[in-house]
Amino acid sequence: MIEVMKVAFNARTLSAPQLRGWSRYSSNLIRELSLAGVKVYLFSDRKLNEELLKGCSKDNVEVVVKSGLLYIDWEQRVLASLCKEYQIDILHCPINYGLPIYRNWKQVLTLHDAIEKAFYDPHKSFFEKISFDHLYVRALHRLAQNSSDKIITVSKHAALDIEKFYGVSSNKIEVIYEAADPIFTKEPMFSKEDLKKKFNLSEDYLFYVGGFEKRKNIEFLLEALSKTKKNSLLAIAGGGAEINELRSLSIKMGISHRVKLLGWVEDQFLPSLYHYARALVYPSFYEGFGLQIVEAMAQSCPVLCSNQTSLPEVWGSELGTFDPCDREGLSSLLDKVVEDEQFYQGLKAWSCKRHQNFSWKKTAQETIKVYESLLSQSETSL
Repeated sequence: MIEVMKVAFNARTLSAPQLRGWSRYSSNLIRELSLAGVKVYLFSDRKLNEELLKGCSKDNVEVVVKSGLLYIDWEQRVLASLCKEYQIDILHCPINYGLPIYRNWKQVLTLHDAIEKAFYDPHKSFFEKISFDHLYVRALHRLAQNSSDKIITVSKHAALDIEKFYGVSSNKIEVIYEAADPIFTKEPMFSKEDLKKKFNLSEDYLFYVGGFEKRKNIEFLLEALSKTKKNSLLAIAGGGAEINELRSLSIKMGISHRVKLLGWVEDQFLPSLYHYARALVYPSFYEGFGLQIVEAMAQSCPVLCSNQTSLPEVWGSELGTFDPCDREGLSSLLDKVVEDEQFYQGLKAWSCKRHQNFSWKKTAQETIKVYESLLSQSETSL
């Protein structure tokens, strides 16, 4: 490691009340960087959630909170001034945007995917595309892409989409996989009996956890479940107003007795829910990575996942994958994982083996190599 490397993060995502998405990525990466000896400065315009910094080396992490007038003022003026004041070598933004234009230090952007351009934009109306909110977010993303010296993304598929939809050169992109939170790599905290009492899960169940937006393809999952021959139970974890819609759909399909809507589930229960599930079922149309698959693998949970975008790359096998438009195909897989013990054990064995490819320590080590490469280029140019 290059001596006395000073790395700053645009860390405002760590003000979030709970670990989700970007904050989960930031929290895990920063912890492992600090434990690897990197001096990390966390710059934000709002107070950080100290729970998200647990496990960090206190000697190697310094939090600096300083507000601006509006977010864009903080990003372009205050953040830049903090980098200059603390003589930062690398500024890393882990949230798709958030880098100053004018600077004399190296900048790294983690761009998790190109989902806005690749998936959402084609479905937006003309008026949505010319709205202030749309144009403002698009401008922030473009500024960060242009101001970065290196872009880290989380899958080879995401890298191809970033190159295709944003016009970023492949030479500028590094693929570094994410991993499961440490809580998922430990023995489950709760027993099957505990889950039965907490969630009323009285039998073997299939499991889904995640969002309910259209790209997650949950209606398709319910349709496939309704066509299965086995009377399998599907437990669905996740919160939001869409739960009522899912409840209505399950009633309409005549499977409400086979669909258990768990609502928002605290992280402490998730490892156990994965561990005792017959399989995680993930039918999404588009993912930049697919963190739930890695979480499931950390608990040796079999996975049935869509064969689209990054999901087969992360799962690493054709075994258990399906076309997210083929209802009959998924129905057959749902029956097979329940009744075919050899198939189930094969998925379980692969899940356990594949998990070894992902760790936050490895993610941090590969990220440090990106930093070192940029700093070496700076020294060479002097």
